[in-house]
Amino acid sequence: MNQSRWTEQEKEYVLGQLGKKTFEEIGREIGRSEMAVKLFVHRHRISPHQKVKNNILINLLTVKFGDPKYFNPTRDFYKEIGMTQMRFWALYKGEEQITEKEYKIIREHLNIDAEAAFEARQLNIFS
Repeated sequence: MNQSRWTEQEKEYVLGQLGKKTFEEIGREIGRSEMAVKLFVHRHRISPHQKVKNNILINLLTVKFGDPKYFNPTRDFYKEIGMTQMRFWALYKGEEQITEKEYKIIREHLNIDAEAAFEARQLNIFS
């Protein structure tokens, strides 16, 4: 098995094939195990099941932290916003759409002003 660092070509291939091929097929084609591909996807917070076109939670976290990967929620965070860890990660990965109530609670908890939050909600029609 290949235990070296992931190359850019391997990363791009995995991202391009997620949802089209199984983890086993992807791994076989790049010379890695099925588990290695699953762990890569998990470590990089990638979801092969993304459904949401405009992920508002990611946009909020980007406004606050610059890169959403810098945000590492704690148990206290989940408790204070009244959300389970599973629900938060489903929203983060774009598997489900955030509700207005959840949006408001997270925005207030992260101290994001209304104007910045409004900008985060807007679709970028030029990209």
